Amino acid sequence: MKAASKNMLMSIAARIVSLATGLIVQRYLLLYFGSTLNGLTTSINQAMAYLVLLEAGLGTASVQALYDPLANNNWELVSGILTATGKEYKKISAVFIVTLAGVSIVIPLAVSGEVEFATAGILTLITGGSYIVSYVMGGKYKALLDADRKLYILYTFEILSVVMSCLFRVIALTRGYGIVLVQLINLLCICTKNIGYVIYVRFKYKSVNYRHTPNYNAVNKRWNVLIHSVAGIVVNNTDVLILTLFGSLKTVSVYGIYNTVFGQLSSLIQTTFMQAPQSSFGQLYYRNKKEYSRTYELYQFSIAFLLTWICAIAIGMILPFVSIYTNGVDDITYIDNILPVLFMLILLMNQIRIPALITINVAGHFRETQRGAIIEALINLIVSLILFFCTDLGLYGLLIGTVCSYMFRSMDVLIFTHKHLVCMPLRRCLRFYAVDFMALLTNYLFFFWIFPIRADSVSQWVLNAFAVGIGTLLVNLFYNCLWNRQELKMILTALKSKLAGILNHGGK
Repeated sequence: MKAASKNMLMSIAARIVSLATGLIVQRYLLLYFGSTLNGLTTSINQAMAYLVLLEAGLGTASVQALYDPLANNNWELVSGILTATGKEYKKISAVFIVTLAGVSIVIPLAVSGEVEFATAGILTLITGGSYIVSYVMGGKYKALLDADRKLYILYTFEILSVVMSCLFRVIALTRGYGIVLVQLINLLCICTKNIGYVIYVRFKYKSVNYRHTPNYNAVNKRWNVLIHSVAGIVVNNTDVLILTLFGSLKTVSVYGIYNTVFGQLSSLIQTTFMQAPQSSFGQLYYRNKKEYSRTYELYQFSIAFLLTWICAIAIGMILPFVSIYTNGVDDITYIDNILPVLFMLILLMNQIRIPALITINVAGHFRETQRGAIIEALINLIVSLILFFCTDLGLYGLLIGTVCSYMFRSMDVLIFTHKHLVCMPLRRCLRFYAVDFMALLTNYLFFFWIFPIRADSVSQWVLNAFAVGIGTLLVNLFYNCLWNRQELKMILTALKSKLAGILNHGGK
């Protein structure tokens, strides 16, 4: 539990720092280079997500394979898995380099009317270079730290990297350096981060033999993970691809501003409530299935409560934030009343499945759930393309397609998990979500339509955000006191016990 607490705290810190530094850099990019180049960087980052398919779920499969040998101190098996993982990452990197060369030609051609060919090509190569570095240098070491519940080490290096990158890039921008050098600085900081992984693991894990005979069988589930990866990338990145090819980079920039906020919130939620505790859940799952089911139920209740609370704050504060953030940028309108609702629904529909996904991951049921992932991708593509090309909805149509696919997939994984992996009726889970959705709707109507929030400065925005946070929390508590009183009492009791333990330990 101590490791899980460390992981959760550091994951929160890492996501907050990443959100803050990302917004700072994007703000400077908007001011110095305008919406077009900002949209280009967004498009390139989304395009790289498709190349990540070459990784074929190797990292996820390696982490899942390492749970059992690490729990039993079987360092021979750990060594075999890590050696196989390292060799596979080198093969992936070779193919990635060739594919990246092709993409660095395709993207400049796609945006040839808006950005110079050479600039777009070089930026694509630099962005892709960060993935190559991460695969070759840090891939297997990240898998080991993840499986061994030392995610806080990864987050520490992540924080150092993004802070350095933000600082040096802002300095470069204010001194008038070009976009290519600015992005090259980010690549160098990513190299530094991965060097940190290598040094730490080599020093800390003396029992690992990095020249052991590769155990390829241990990571063969990567191909089942691939289906899930393909589906996730299609759902998460189709919108920007279509906008880049058939829209404009300025529209991509508008999408990018909202997606930066909600995307970072999504990453914060996933790293805090999915990635950080997953290794602890994994060990509990294989040790005591009955206890796991009880823990799963309370965790699902907590996720529903916290997620709808976060969404309520986000929907109330996003427009005043965008107004302040884009002040001085007038080459396209960034304020939109519909986009916040659609992005909030995407966040909500995507993250409500966290407890179910954790269970599927630790149980290794990738093949059994891949059909739903394929259907999710198809729904996204079909609905998004029809609404984009056959109606006047444009960007809204793309986002509606994403919402529809997430709604299907969340129900799909919830039904599978409750039917095959945990001893808990699905109706209890649905009750949790129904109650919290009612609270979210109440908060949305109050803070977005009846009394919309206004802010003319950052300090005023922060004060308003604090007030909205308190107000939405009280609404959530009120609804749960009415319909989920038993679960709420159990969570509050557990938190009280945890806090007392921390205070008593500190007193000693």
